[in-house]
Amino acid sequence: VEALDFTAVYIGGGTMEYRILRRGGPGRFGNKWLKAFLRWGTSYDDATAKILVGRVATNGLADREILEVVYETTADVPGGSDKKDPCHYNGETTDNIYANDECVSTFYDFALKEDTNYLIQMTFSRPTILMWWNFVPQRWTLPARIVADGYDKTSIPFANANLYPATPTECERDDDVSMRLFVEDNPGQYRGEECIVNGKATDEWEYNGFVEEEAIYDFSARVSSNVLDSTFLLEITSVSNGKTWSAEKNVTCLAEEMSFPDFYHDYSMFGAPLPTGVVRIRIKVLKGTVFIRSILVSKRPDSPVVFPGRIQAEYYARSSEGEIECRGTNAGPSEKCYRGDRVDMINVPEGESGVCAINTIFKDEWYEYDITADESAYYALSFRMSTRRNPQERGWHVELDGEDVTGFIEFPFALKEGFEQFVTVPVEKHVYIPSGKHTIRVFFDFGKVDFNWFSFTKVTKRSMLDKKQRGGYNSTRLNAHWE
Repeated sequence: VEALDFTAVYIGGGTMEYRILRRGGPGRFGNKWLKAFLRWGTSYDDATAKILVGRVATNGLADREILEVVYETTADVPGGSDKKDPCHYNGETTDNIYANDECVSTFYDFALKEDTNYLIQMTFSRPTILMWWNFVPQRWTLPARIVADGYDKTSIPFANANLYPATPTECERDDDVSMRLFVEDNPGQYRGEECIVNGKATDEWEYNGFVEEEAIYDFSARVSSNVLDSTFLLEITSVSNGKTWSAEKNVTCLAEEMSFPDFYHDYSMFGAPLPTGVVRIRIKVLKGTVFIRSILVSKRPDSPVVFPGRIQAEYYARSSEGEIECRGTNAGPSEKCYRGDRVDMINVPEGESGVCAINTIFKDEWYEYDITADESAYYALSFRMSTRRNPQERGWHVELDGEDVTGFIEFPFALKEGFEQFVTVPVEKHVYIPSGKHTIRVFFDFGKVDFNWFSFTKVTKRSMLDKKQRGGYNSTRLNAHWE
């Protein structure tokens, strides 16, 4: 909420009211708590203003009945008799529109938590000039995609004047944080992430989050850089138990090689078991320059990996994604099928079993699954896949604790070609798995496939020939002497 075209409003005393509608959805801040900055000033020493914020009815703009008072205070208006012309812009400066600006930004800590209509009522004792109200997130309810400009604190100090931008944009935060507005030709790809924070070494930002459900949460940062060896730190602290998780990441995908400056890469950081309560999320530039677009906090799928049985592809514990090459970001993932990393997932088509499938798997990608076998046994494997590649260019293998146990698994020639046309591919060779905990890795030797699920079925009866072929028996020579 701000004055149109950055035109300051002069109030000669009395009362001014703003009626605002707080909306959720896919906007920059979604359905999050908000806090407010008011930029204003006066040329009087004793100017005060009574500020009241209340929730009002939604049945028309003329309805001013306050149903609930959200915030109320009486504040001194910043300025004084030495400020002859506060909030003034003479129209002559082109490099910095705030060159003669003596307005002051004041922070007011109240939360607009509901998607409804609010009324801001301001009663002034003296003439005052208002520039704008600016609402930013106070707390992010997790899981969520946290946009870079939705920070609560920054190492870059607030400024009362001489702000940096030469052209006013919706990305300003009343401080000296460098930001810019960028909207893609395809707005659905980065919807809500139009404001990019530009960070240099030692710059840092802190975001407040609230975990509603205890679970393991995955963290990833969507960033870019045009400087070789740029690095950044992502740190998560749970206020409830005092534990901290952190990781450093090198920005290996340089924007200058990918149509600088708007090539962004999702760097998967780590998973953290978070209790309910407040968490603090900090991102810091350690070296070089980092352009920050967003931080994604996503909850691990609730369904555990059951063994033996069917394992959904999206229940992986670890993956190679984010580590093997620079391919850009996921272009609009399904809400139900996003894990907080660069794994591209889709909703399975109607009639197909499961909910999600890993989409467009590339060569040399792999996915790991942690299992526990109650007993030692042989197991038959099956995979649910789709592809549109030639048969000789598609296949994968399975590793058990780092050892290849299947050999190359080939797609059958009769397989339907086309993404989302899934078929079940049985694995010819049975796999022996000892009792205990193990790691299963599905490694894709060739790419361009979709992966829905795979299953383990215990083999109860195996022929002697089958066992001998698969190493189940050792041959022994018997020497006998007959008389």
